[in-house]
Amino acid sequence: TSNEEKREYLYIYNGVLKGGFTYSFLDNKKNPLVAKLEYVAHPFQMLEYSNRAVYATKKDLTFLEYRKAVAESEKLLTECGLPALELQEVYSLDAETMKARYQSYLNSSGDTRYEWSKEDEAYLIHFRQTQDGIPFINRLWDEQVRSASDPVETEIFAYYTKDGLISIRASSTYNIGKELEEKPIINASEALRILLNDYAEDIESLDTKVFSMELNYVAIHGKDGFQIVPAWVFGTSRCEEMNYRDKPRYREKYFVINAFTGKRLRTVAE
Repeated sequence: TSNEEKREYLYIYNGVLKGGFTYSFLDNKKNPLVAKLEYVAHPFQMLEYSNRAVYATKKDLTFLEYRKAVAESEKLLTECGLPALELQEVYSLDAETMKARYQSYLNSSGDTRYEWSKEDEAYLIHFRQTQDGIPFINRLWDEQVRSASDPVETEIFAYYTKDGLISIRASSTYNIGKELEEKPIINASEALRILLNDYAEDIESLDTKVFSMELNYVAIHGKDGFQIVPAWVFGTSRCEEMNYRDKPRYREKYFVINAFTGKRLRTVAE
């Protein structure tokens, strides 16, 4: 819909096994705020200037308490028919930090399109689909190039500003079918031992750091469509360059272990 004051866009992804939607609100009187925010706080990019991790989490901004923004966002997503969700994180995008991040961007690009003020402050809210209280993975972990028929990670996030929800993306959510079997899973200690044994054989992994460990559901190919399996997911980072603006540069990678079999998953075809 649109008029002289605003434009709204809604796209529906209606798949049999995975689907979702994207919504965006644009004010015709100024630059699209969503595109502006992504320069300094991207939902997934980890570039120096757009890394969301530099912002405070679960911190109230002046226009609204973060809990109210989360509650309204979750209510809307539920009313839209999305499956069970859990809050993953809320990043509080304050004006001062956004200015500093944008200056970092300008130092490398020379782009001067945007000004920043408290009017631009926003929450970046991440949710995850869950099943049996276990969240679905929402990080790119597959080590091969995907095809259009491959399962992908869920993405559920929203930008919330003084004008309310201005952008929502809920893609690759899964409709859960019947349970195939019930089996025990390896525990966290066993999974960690598998990770360490694997890295012990790789001399390039000596400078690798493990920054997270969590039990997730991962979608892979099954006999009759997609299958979700519980998996231990380790977040790792390794220094790749030491001369990037005189700072070390780290590459994130995810080490995924099938919690049923104890075998490492490298692709969705395994």
